[in-house]
Amino acid sequence: MDRTAADAHMASERLTYEDASDLAEDNYRKLKDKAGKKGNNRGKKADNNKPKGNKKEDTNWKKVAPGPGEPQQKVVNGKTWKYSAHCICWSTTHGTDGHTGPRRS
Repeated sequence: MDRTAADAHMASERLTYEDASDLAEDNYRKLKDKAGKKGNNRGKKADNNKPKGNKKEDTNWKKVAPGPGEPQQKVVNGKTWKYSAHCICWSTTHGTDGHTGPRRS
């Protein structure tokens, strides 16, 4: 509906732009209340007592660097993994020497 048609409709119904604004505000509040009743957690603090990360294991081995003197390559489940110091993780495609992309921080 274009502006002229909207103005004509409002005039025929004897509505003002304030009426339209009030209606929009009422509908917004109803939606907001409805979302709150469904358990919407927006704006609430996170539960800091919940464990974070992978539930099966506390640390992701792919993010743990090999220690001094440890090999930079290992086999896990039949796949060869190489540690990339640039990516700061284990990779099946390259190690530190074969790194081609930007450094991860």
